[in-house]
This record gives sequence, structure tokens and C-alpha cells, in this order.
Amino acid sequence: MIIIPKKLKDVVEHYILSSDRSKEVGGYFYGSESKFQAFLPSPNFSESPRNTFQRTRAGDRFAKEFGVMLDLPIVAETHTHPNGSIVSEADTKYIRSHNYPYEVVIADQGEKFRWFVVNRNLQEVGYIESDEELEKLAFIFALEMGLKDIGRVFLSNDNTLLTTTTLARALLTLDEDAYKVYTLLKDHKRRYYFPKKKEMQRSTGLSAARVNKAIEKLDKEGLLPK
Repeated sequence: MIIIPKKLKDVVEHYILSSDRSKEVGGYFYGSESKFQAFLPSPNFSESPRNTFQRTRAGDRFAKEFGVMLDLPIVAETHTHPNGSIVSEADTKYIRSHNYPYEVVIADQGEKFRWFVVNRNLQEVGYIESDEELEKLAFIFALEMGLKDIGRVFLSNDNTLLTTTTLARALLTLDEDAYKVYTLLKDHKRRYYFPKKKEMQRSTGLSAARVNKAIEKLDKEGLLPK
């Protein structure tokens, strides 16, 4: 299974959409055998570009130097099929001729593109799209709550948020004001006293009305420190 970041996939498809879609276009993917991380387009030097894609040795050397700059190896060559066809017999012969782990054939099917990732054994390899922004968000949550708590956050049948820790509940239910007050109260609880509202205003930078609203929110969610 190969991971292809959604942003990278979008960039490649935008490149295809911006090109002459009646002709084959292609390029190189960089990364590892488990994740593509970068893409470099390559000109098509074929005399019949509507049904074949051809590179040059000079282009290959440039692509390898580009990989040196990225500090990433080339892991796949790619080209499109403007007619929307799947991997052809000519493709399988070409895959055996190059030294990269994969060949990516992108079938242009009009309103959408179908990606085929084929390894050197001529087997189609599955891939998944990843959203790196969501990955980063999940990582931040994991740092804050712990991996066990991430797995225990879910909704019941009546859309009630269920969690196993108050921190998990706070992160997922509170607005910014309420979370500021929640953090302040938790800190003061460790010091064994409950701050007055004026002190809350001064510490959080919130107005009296916003502090009151935040406390109401915490009380409603059952998150006021006891």
C-alpha cells in the first residue's frame, strides 16, 4: 500500500488539466516505496504523443539531479492515457525496462482521473490518499490527549459526545474563551484556590461578560473543576 498525499495528487491532476489533454504527459515521483512526496513533470519527446510517452537521457539525468536537491530518490515514472485506457501491454514492457520501483499510469476519463500504480512484478499496488493537514491535527490531538483518548472519542446514537477524560471533552466541545477559562481554573485547582472573576479577566484578557459566558459553558458541559 502506498500513501499519496492529497495535495500532491491534486497538483499532478492540475498539471494534466493545464496541459493538452489529447497528448500523453508524464513525469517522476520522488519519495519512498511506501509514500510519494514530490513530483517533477517531464516533456514528451515522442513523435506520436497522442498514444506514446518518451523521455530522453538528458531529462532522466536532470530528474536524478532534482532528486539530489530534494534529498529524495525517484520511486516512479508516470504518464497519462488520454483515451482513459488501463495499463497496456506496451506499458508492461516499459516497466520492466526501467529501474524504479513503480510506474504510475493515469487514465484521463474526462471528469475524473483513474490512477494505476504498478510494481516491477507487473502487479497493481493499492494506494490511499492522505490529507496532511488532518494528519497534523490528529498528531497535535495525540500529543495533547494521548493515543488511547483519541480512540475513545466518539458520538452516541443521540449525538452525545462521549470521552474518557475531561481534557478530551474540553478540547472537542469548548470554544476559545471557555477553553482559556477551563485551563486557568485547572491551574488554580492545583494551587487549591478558586480565582475571583476579576482575576480571571486579568489572566485571560476577557471581558466580564465573556468570562461569565465561558463559565456558563463549562457548567453546562460539566467541566467546571470541583
